[in-house]
Amino acid sequence: MTLRAFLAPIALCLSFGAASASSLSTAYNSNNGQDGNMFDVLIGASDLTITSLAVNIDAQADMRLYLKTGSYVGSDTTASDWTLVDSISGLASAGVDNASLWDVADFNLEAGTRYGFYVTTIDGGMNYTNGTSVGDVAASNTDLTIFEGAGKAYAFGNTFEPRVWNGTINYTATSQIPVPAALPLSMAGLGALALMRRFRRA
Repeated sequence: MTLRAFLAPIALCLSFGAASASSLSTAYNSNNGQDGNMFDVLIGASDLTITSLAVNIDAQADMRLYLKTGSYVGSDTTASDWTLVDSISGLASAGVDNASLWDVADFNLEAGTRYGFYVTTIDGGMNYTNGTSVGDVAASNTDLTIFEGAGKAYAFGNTFEPRVWNGTINYTATSQIPVPAALPLSMAGLGALALMRRFRRA
């Protein structure tokens, strides 16, 4: 048996993760609107892969999604702080205060990290809700927290705070599976060490 063959099952036990699909929504109860929204999200204990969004738009719209590591606060008018993640022309609207699905290009967010999101149309029609205070929790579960943020004039124009994004983040979460009790890490490590010594003597 080669060293690689011996270690492969151990590596599989240590690194195998379970992915589960889920979503988090704020309320679709708009009383205001502009071109877009900026807001922060905080990722929980598991890495997330964002698979799609839903937005609250008046009518068919051209959309842009920007992302930055860290809060949007202080970067709301600085385009160079942001990375364009995806765009779409002519996203269909499901009607005011309904979820209009946007199948964005998948992207990953790291556990325990705060990110700024900027979800915007290029010509108006984004509906949102007046908020209470920037940084208040708009929606939360064990995987993800969405905070109150700002309304925005496209692209990085006037900022209107506080505002609550009306939308949904759809994602998969990946969590690590513990090493089975039948194969303690110490035993695996001792076995690997013994085999490595044998290889060195050969």
